[in-house]
Amino acid sequence: MQLGLQVQAYVNGAGPLSVYTVSGPPVKAQQRSITTDNAVLIGSASLNCSAAGIALSDLVIWHRSLLEIERHRFIGYAYSQLASLENAAYYWTPDVYILQDSAAQLRAHQFTQPNLNSTTSVMGTTGYALASLYKPKGIRFRMNSLDHLGKSRVPLFDPKVDRYMFLGRKKTADVTVEAIDWSETCLYDPNTVSCGARGFTLSYWLKLLSISTTRVRFLLNSGESGIAGLSAGSPRGVSIFTDASLLGVTVTTLNVEWTLTLDPTSYTKGRWINIGVFWREDSGLKVLLDGVDYGMWNKKGKWTHKPELGPPYVVLGRLNTDKRETWISPADAQMKSNGDSYWEMANFVLGEVAYFDGIQSEDEYREHMGLTGLLSLRNYAGYLWQGKELVDAPISQLMAAAANGYAKPGPILRNNPFATIRYLPESAAVELRNGSSLRLGILPVNGCPADLNECSEGLTLGGWFRFGTLQFINQSGPADPVVILTGVGGAIGIALSQDGDILAGWVRDVTTNGTLWMCSTSSIGLLTGKRNFQWTHLAIVWDGPSSHANSQQSFLRLIVNGLELQRCPPNTTSNNQERRWFDIAMWFATFLYQRTDTNPKPHLLLCSELLEVVQSTLAVKWVTLDTSALNSLQMANAMGVQKYQLHGWQLASMYWSVDRLADQLYPHRIKTVNASYSLNQYGTARGALCTHGTQLSYIELRGDNLSGSGHSNLLTSCVVNSTNCSTFTLSLSFMLSQLPRPNNGPLELFRSNPVGSPVDVVSTQLIVSPDGQNLTVTVVGERMQSLSSVSLKDLSQPNSWITLDVTLEQNRTISILRNGILVNKPLETEIIQRRARYLSSVYRGNQQLLVGRGLRMCFSSAAVMEDEMAVIHTTEASAATCYRDVAYLAFPDPDLLQSNFDDSENLLNRSVSDLVKTPIVPCLYDPGRCAENGLSLSVWVNIEGIKSSANIYNLSSGQPISAVLFSSGAPLNRGILLEVISGSNGYGFRCSVQTVDKVWTVYLPNVINANTWVNLGLTWSFPADQTRGTIAIYLDGMFKKSSSLHQQVKHTSDLANELLFGPAYATALPTDIERNALLDAMIGNFGYFSVVIMDGDVASNNLQGECFVTQDKRHGKINQHLTRAHRDLKVKKE
Repeated sequence: MQLGLQVQAYVNGAGPLSVYTVSGPPVKAQQRSITTDNAVLIGSASLNCSAAGIALSDLVIWHRSLLEIERHRFIGYAYSQLASLENAAYYWTPDVYILQDSAAQLRAHQFTQPNLNSTTSVMGTTGYALASLYKPKGIRFRMNSLDHLGKSRVPLFDPKVDRYMFLGRKKTADVTVEAIDWSETCLYDPNTVSCGARGFTLSYWLKLLSISTTRVRFLLNSGESGIAGLSAGSPRGVSIFTDASLLGVTVTTLNVEWTLTLDPTSYTKGRWINIGVFWREDSGLKVLLDGVDYGMWNKKGKWTHKPELGPPYVVLGRLNTDKRETWISPADAQMKSNGDSYWEMANFVLGEVAYFDGIQSEDEYREHMGLTGLLSLRNYAGYLWQGKELVDAPISQLMAAAANGYAKPGPILRNNPFATIRYLPESAAVELRNGSSLRLGILPVNGCPADLNECSEGLTLGGWFRFGTLQFINQSGPADPVVILTGVGGAIGIALSQDGDILAGWVRDVTTNGTLWMCSTSSIGLLTGKRNFQWTHLAIVWDGPSSHANSQQSFLRLIVNGLELQRCPPNTTSNNQERRWFDIAMWFATFLYQRTDTNPKPHLLLCSELLEVVQSTLAVKWVTLDTSALNSLQMANAMGVQKYQLHGWQLASMYWSVDRLADQLYPHRIKTVNASYSLNQYGTARGALCTHGTQLSYIELRGDNLSGSGHSNLLTSCVVNSTNCSTFTLSLSFMLSQLPRPNNGPLELFRSNPVGSPVDVVSTQLIVSPDGQNLTVTVVGERMQSLSSVSLKDLSQPNSWITLDVTLEQNRTISILRNGILVNKPLETEIIQRRARYLSSVYRGNQQLLVGRGLRMCFSSAAVMEDEMAVIHTTEASAATCYRDVAYLAFPDPDLLQSNFDDSENLLNRSVSDLVKTPIVPCLYDPGRCAENGLSLSVWVNIEGIKSSANIYNLSSGQPISAVLFSSGAPLNRGILLEVISGSNGYGFRCSVQTVDKVWTVYLPNVINANTWVNLGLTWSFPADQTRGTIAIYLDGMFKKSSSLHQQVKHTSDLANELLFGPAYATALPTDIERNALLDAMIGNFGYFSVVIMDGDVASNNLQGECFVTQDKRHGKINQHLTRAHRDLKVKKE
């Protein structure tokens, strides 16, 4: 068989260039009499045929064909560096490798015109934007830090008077006036003609080492101070600065100033960050941090008047001013004029800066800089291989492999001419075909995971995968295993059966007693069911060696899209056939390491071999490895999803979410027609799509074409054809911007039949009546129709986000839930016996779901849950929809605190500590560890009384009685304590937060009455100096009291911390501690937030739950977010 060979050529990394087929020399030349076996000959093997006058610097050979995205490897740069050199207007870097090449690169670019879409710099060269950084003469910067790529040493800006740099406009060895003069440029004066229309984009890599608590420090400045109070007399320009702990960006023209600031939780001192600045006069100023959109967008700016301009420079490290007496260090600034100076020299490490003429799109910027833009992956704590890095390993990893003699990470194609690896730019993923493999690294060779016996906190391995085949797969017999991902020489791995029905994982602890964990689950349908051609997150979670698993049995868990499907103890399989299946998988994983010459400890292996038998491809978006057993919320981070999205990913057969991850995984699933982006209900930028109330404004939700077959996997969804399921749920999260008015056109909240198709076809429709009063849900089946209606006013108020669940049970009964609360009467569902037709092939080829046609609304997500997943969703998910950004939400037994004092000795230790573990929420058990974000707590409680062996509160004695509501350790240990105090006019609360040696307390007497549900919220912040903590108390979402005063305490106990409620706390006390009171009460949802919630309405909604209260004429206030048991008890008592 003759292979079709393709040759691509690159010069200085630019290309691919045009190549031509040429014939050999007409006359056979005399050959040299030398042996070239196992050698590379520089020049020609023929006499007098070698090129003359050529100097060779280095020669590198790869045993595979490089992908086009790897062309930067020819010159030893990173992808982002070459992209900046080619596409930026100016690019500044201290990278010594680029600087050494610069002279040769400049000469080459002056005589060549590479086939690039690039800008022309001031040097007059095409595709080479390098410019100089100029420092004061004779000053040497410390170079003790590697850049953000881990490849070159970069300068550290000490906060001293002479530690600053100028950005140059040329690449020159010496400083000239022309080289540093930025007059009439956007970066110096955004008011310049044409600058406002064109705009600019700026990328800045830096590492903040320290900040000032009282003064401004300038990281980049061309004149603008960035300080609101200093506008008068301050020249216009561009500034990136820190103001106390805030990180800010300002762009100022003659009459308008745009400023954005980010709070200190958005960055970490000592860690590399990328600041992306986007400005254009009509769209305003926008800032991305590490590619993440925090919603920082100042569109209009504010009026000002700044006719002045500073010196024509752009400076790093200080304010752009020639008044040298103002260049002062922090120490001098503190002493000078009694601290009147408002700025001082900065302290940071410089990575690189790139300036682009014109405003880039966010996606273009992230692609250029190699950033995911996913908040949950920013500063990911574990090991992460993603996107291009799967095939194009970072230089730091290649250097580590070379230094230690390891095989280099990247594609493995040797000995297989048909194996291919392809980069998918739309999904930022890699596709493996025909048995190709990927080597991932570099992992440490000591400790976990190289030595599994050292994984005392467990291990988690997983990633996003997509399998796809159009071939019919015979499932009549057992299918062979296909190893997808393996590590530690085959000791751990993930595999599936060749038909895609079985998912399996294993951990073989070869370092101790040979313990083996094997776990499998069936009916996955990765190649035959709805997951065919869909992205699926697969992971294994191992608790660790049995000797380390907290004295409990260690399990191996199989996780699919964040949902645990199976857990297995060690040394257990169901039968001999299953054990043989695992033996084959583990043997192949071990053999794969040997065959690919891969070092077992520092590498993972991805493999597509054996999938070609069923003609399936394997696409990989990213792989993560964590040296701990992740829980479900931590798994959300590994998946790259927000916590509020996890439920949808876990249960939905198809899920549409307006967010960056979903857009990467499924770039064609959501199409807009005259719709615009907005914030979603959680304040996420570009997290919602909004329609504008016309027939020509709506959102299309699409499926995935099955590998170009023209058939969408949406056709098998139950929301399109309800007869495919016995039960399904459609869940929509949306907000009506206004209630619809009587309209002659369609008012369609949702419909599963495309625009223009007949109405009476098999479909699901949520239609608003023409008068705008009611919402009617219609599910049209093959033989019957089910209809149910609710009042639109009862369902949704304008500008209020809701989650609407529509469930069809047994193809007959419709249930409609708003935020988990039933709003219709399912038993009164109207059933019409009527045959319906299916969509014709014309419409089936364009199958889509429509949202928002004719309505002014915003939409953030839609999910379809089918059969057993719909049942799980209905029973478990509804109450959680009321809480925003909750890190942990417990639903204890409402009678948890109701008990007799005499029975306290026999009470079980009823707590939720099995759900809230110390590694998950260390701040809850040790408030001294809350220096980063603090915490917030929310608990609903109904106090009936306090039972005591002593006398209850007596008016004559005035002695109140206290009983513990819950404790996470205090008062005997560090933790949080909440007590209920009896009083003359009801009950009060006393909240205490205790660290190792200090305690903070807030007391609210007589604030609630008996037999009344109330929400108690607590926030705790503890700055890094660990001296001035603050505790604050909220009742029903309203701030009541706070305190920053503390008392010294002695550490008196080494008891293990647990989260204990009432009687459970009493029974956990040592026997020598007096227990004289028990609380008789009911407790509602207990929520923990890993941040301090302080913003007015946000605090109220988050602490109480978004659906916390509605008015009812008979019962007054009813807390809608309570579990069904709570609601029943509440109504019964009233």
